[in-house]
Amino acid sequence: MPAEVEVVSFNGVYPGTPNPVTSDRYNCSDNIDPNLQYANQVPGAGLVNRSWIKHRALHVKGGSFSQLSEWRWGGPGNVKTVWKLGSKGGKIQVALRTSPTDAGCPLDQYFQATGNSTSGDDIKDVHPYYKDDPLPCGDMDSYDEDNPLAFDSQVLTTTGYTKMVVTQLVLYDDTEFGEKDIIYEFWKWKEI
Repeated sequence: MPAEVEVVSFNGVYPGTPNPVTSDRYNCSDNIDPNLQYANQVPGAGLVNRSWIKHRALHVKGGSFSQLSEWRWGGPGNVKTVWKLGSKGGKIQVALRTSPTDAGCPLDQYFQATGNSTSGDDIKDVHPYYKDDPLPCGDMDSYDEDNPLAFDSQVLTTTGYTKMVVTQLVLYDDTEFGEKDIIYEFWKWKEI
């Protein structure tokens, strides 16, 4: 039997509580999916709003395997178009690092999402693991099946968690108002 793996979202105070993801919604709270409560808001002219930060990882729950490695993440490559995020810079931003060799956030560097009912605090302003790194956040649309994001370089030989992919929805004033369609992320790894 192959490895049993599930996507989890970490929420709450440090060290964070891993919640299995069946659906996940960018929003203005530290909740995995509050439906339309705490909805993101298109900002006024010249302003930028953000969702609260999301921390997602893979949880290797069991199964029969020797090792798991080469952890990758990405999306369909067209979120900006499908969600009509405009041309000013709307995107799902993903936190990146110049070193080590992957972009993922170690579990012991988890940082509880913060903000208010209108906007979350920017990853680069508040997240201790990323804010002093000179590399800006990337755009999820840059990480598709042909160019996935390497988020963890560790080799797992037993159950446990990967590093976390840290993301945030960024909205400019030219974002089209309305509920957005479902998009799918992908998670890949090599298994022996």
